[in-house]
Amino acid sequence: MENINKMDINDIYNEYKYYIDLVYNDFKFINITYDEYKKIVLKEIEKSITKYDGTVVYHLYLKNMIKKKMYSKLRNIFKDNDKCFEILNNYINNNFDKTSFYSYSVLYLKKLTELFSNIKYIPEPDIIIKLITENNKLNKVLSIITNNENDNLLTGTNDFSEQIMMLILETYCEIFDIDKNNLKSHSKFENDFNPDSTGAYFNEIADIPFLTHQEEEKIGYDILNGN
Repeated sequence: MENINKMDINDIYNEYKYYIDLVYNDFKFINITYDEYKKIVLKEIEKSITKYDGTVVYHLYLKNMIKKKMYSKLRNIFKDNDKCFEILNNYINNNFDKTSFYSYSVLYLKKLTELFSNIKYIPEPDIIIKLITENNKLNKVLSIITNNENDNLLTGTNDFSEQIMMLILETYCEIFDIDKNNLKSHSKFENDFNPDSTGAYFNEIADIPFLTHQEEEKIGYDILNGN
């Protein structure tokens, strides 16, 4: 405990640098320099230094706080449509590698829609159209998916991630005059996608506060105890 009490911000940063760098790699597509990123990390460590106990619980807490800051930064960037397109274009080009395979294509599309979900963002139609028509990797992914009869793409939960996924796929079909009925083999939805209901959902959850440190700490301990 005495050694823990002597830890300063830089000591904690160096202890978790490997994991901190992994988070940075996940967000490099937003064109943030490492120096800018490090400042964000050090501020989060400074704010939470009294909570540092040298355990995996603090590691999970710090990682979560850093990701929240990065998602918040991304959310602000997306307020500008031009910057939004640039960042999403970077994300796709940096992450869509094996675009010749159906399984990878599905994975990439799901990751993209999860990104939208994490920042509570519904992409503007113009952004989707521009990405589809100008980004060759996304275009290829959507082409492979819409031309494959595999029915494992959507689970039928009808959550916002899958609704956004259907929005992207349907937009692709409209652009290239593809029969939308081809998407039925991919979908187990009982109802058609409704962008208004998705928007209402985001408006509703936007007012829900994030977990407090105490709540996050309890969840961390529960995970460690197998609960």
